[in-house]
Amino acid sequence: FFFDQSPSTMVWSMQQVEENYKRLEVVLQSTELFRGICMKQAASELKECQLQNRDDGECEKQIVAFAREISDESNSPCVNGLYKVAKTVCRQPYVEFLEALDKNNGLFRNVPDQFNAFNDCLEKNM
Repeated sequence: FFFDQSPSTMVWSMQQVEENYKRLEVVLQSTELFRGICMKQAASELKECQLQNRDDGECEKQIVAFAREISDESNSPCVNGLYKVAKTVCRQPYVEFLEALDKNNGLFRNVPDQFNAFNDCLEKNM
């Protein structure tokens, strides 16, 4: 449903533009899950580094990674990596999650089963 076709936008009717916009909007909404996982991972790595080192200078890499993830940047290397995992290794739970989001106005709270299955797959395959 979400990844079957890649028609050129130059030949789309206005109805096709609207349908594809709605699909892509749901995909963009799903990046919030990727961002949450990436923020959690970056925070954990930073905390671990800070606990092991007396000087924050030793944790510069982790500080930069954490700052990147908490910014409003939705295409960090981590987010892009999770998106690739979602489209390949976790494709089936991702498609089911996207379809459920589409049917539920993009509200994560209305699709807990699909959310949990997809989240579990992502965390297992990061």
